[in-house]
Amino acid sequence: MRAAYITLAKMGYCHSVEVWRDDELIGGLYGLSIGQVFCGESMFSLAPNASKIALWYFCHHFTQLGGKLIDCQVMNPHLESLGAIEMSRDEFLSRLQQHQQSAMDLSCFSPQTLSLAIDRGENQ
Repeated sequence: MRAAYITLAKMGYCHSVEVWRDDELIGGLYGLSIGQVFCGESMFSLAPNASKIALWYFCHHFTQLGGKLIDCQVMNPHLESLGAIEMSRDEFLSRLQQHQQSAMDLSCFSPQTLSLAIDRGENQ
């Protein structure tokens, strides 16, 4: 599996969204892009809410650049809290067919950095 995802990344299909605190990777997600569709494969958090931050940022970024569908695979309370909605298999397949052949803004997946200053309450 690892070799397959490395190959897909080199081909431009596999992408990650990472959340870093200073020099420490604390969460993120990865998945596959197919046209205007992103299929999420996995999320992880080593700090509270780190995967939520990754998904929240990615959802906004993806839709601003023309993304139409993010496949979260299985609905759960975590994803629902972020605004995910469940759809029927027929609706999903229809949307997948509609958007997988449409071009996506390639800058969506170019390496980027979002820096946020977070007050951790250390100065209070």
